[in-house]
Amino acid sequence: MMSDKFRLLEDIDTVTQERIGIMKLRKENPDLYGYYLDWLVRKEQKLLRKYRKKYGQLPKVTVATI
Repeated sequence: MMSDKFRLLEDIDTVTQERIGIMKLRKENPDLYGYYLDWLVRKEQKLLRKYRKKYGQLPKVTVATI
């Protein structure tokens, strides 16, 4: 069974990886890319706030953001 902390860290990493994965969308459809990037940023910030509220600090290891 995964702990809440591990699951939350995994969710944050997944969102960050999705952000990296949509880079090719920027050339194909800039409007969709902008919308999707905004959605990912909001989701990532929500998860980081949730982590900070629950554990009192930001995660020590995070993938660099673009």
